[in-house]
Amino acid sequence: MHAHGGLLVVLLSLALGALVGNFLVAAGAAGWGRSRLARLPVAQLHRMTWAGLLLPGGFSLLFTGAVVAVPAVALFAPTLDHCAAYPAAPHLCFTHGTLAFSSGWEAAVAVAIGALALAALSNELRRFLHARRSVVALFGGGARGAYVQTDDDMPYAFSLGIVAPRIVISRGLKTILSKAQLRAAVAHEVAHVRGRDAMWRVVARLASFLLWPSLRRQLVSLLVLAQEKRADRRAAITVGSAALVAETLLVLGRQHPGKAAPNLAPAFSSGWLEARVEALCLPQHGDRLVYRSVLTAAVLSLPVLLAPVQLHSVVESLAGVMVASPVHGHHAAGHVDLGELRQPHPED
Repeated sequence: MHAHGGLLVVLLSLALGALVGNFLVAAGAAGWGRSRLARLPVAQLHRMTWAGLLLPGGFSLLFTGAVVAVPAVALFAPTLDHCAAYPAAPHLCFTHGTLAFSSGWEAAVAVAIGALALAALSNELRRFLHARRSVVALFGGGARGAYVQTDDDMPYAFSLGIVAPRIVISRGLKTILSKAQLRAAVAHEVAHVRGRDAMWRVVARLASFLLWPSLRRQLVSLLVLAQEKRADRRAAITVGSAALVAETLLVLGRQHPGKAAPNLAPAFSSGWLEARVEALCLPQHGDRLVYRSVLTAAVLSLPVLLAPVQLHSVVESLAGVMVASPVHGHHAAGHVDLGELRQPHPED
């Protein structure tokens, strides 16, 4: 006989991994603080933000891989079947049961995870449509060529597009910047285009759909800052002067851009301008706490890798409590219906 709940075991593994990943990200964010993270050297900030964005999904895959690996081994080596070690425990995994839906819990967890993924996709579609409307309003129907100039008097410059990105420069920008500063601004946008930064922002938002929304927004915001810092550095190399790039940032920062162009305002949001100028003017040193944080996450993942059978049993037991249908288990003499074991005998 087969027990239902195999799908629930997989779904619970995904959910528990995401929960642990969110807890670690929240603990790290509380310990570091946004202002401290914003002032990290660009390479460390880039790694930290990506690690935080991918941690819930990574732990979900880690938990699921560990839980599924235990019964998978029994398919090739029956003598290593985990049932032998835990004969009285409920066994709901796919080697002893079915992956068919058997309870409302399975549907609820599946719907919850699916809803998060659908929300991430719908948000990206909303962003795309908003950007498309902004482009139509800005250019009156579209833009052609790698460099596009608008007749707007508001000073701005930004890169536009994911598949075929182009650089947009306003007429107003040319009126407030010197030729050298304009070259630095264009070099900054070229760095964004070459780094495919817009594409990686989309990837980051989609890959982090299991992350708690407020944490996700903070980390995506810091990822954008890391991209801005990296583009500043590459622009400084191109023009041969970090001071010139910092000077250009300060000139643009004094203009208080905010409503003229999409993607421009975030570059000058609260605290960012100061952090970017500081990164250009001060020497950048590595921070040992970055490596300590990565090491901590690696150490916390070791129990999952070293004790997959125990983790599998915990998830199976939790699934056994949740499923409404009778749970089946295994005994040394063969299959035993745990649901029947729990029923009182008429002669008792």
